[in-house]
Amino acid sequence: MAWTEADRTVALAWQTEQELLCSGCGHPTDETMDAKAEGEYEVHRVKCHACAARDNRARDAQGSNYGIYYRTAKAR
Repeated sequence: MAWTEADRTVALAWQTEQELLCSGCGHPTDETMDAKAEGEYEVHRVKCHACAARDNRARDAQGSNYGIYYRTAKAR
């Protein structure tokens, strides 16, 4: 199945959007790196139990933060 011109346009728009996301938090850099955004985000600690089980099984030397990630969200 060949791509249509509309398919290409949508794919290129998606690629451009992805390139504008922060590689650290995934939020759009045009918003997060604006000076006005300072203090507008908060951090929530979340645990992925599937990753924790995998990490526990691997039994690396650290062992205390299995499956722990930090996500950012717009402050209310």
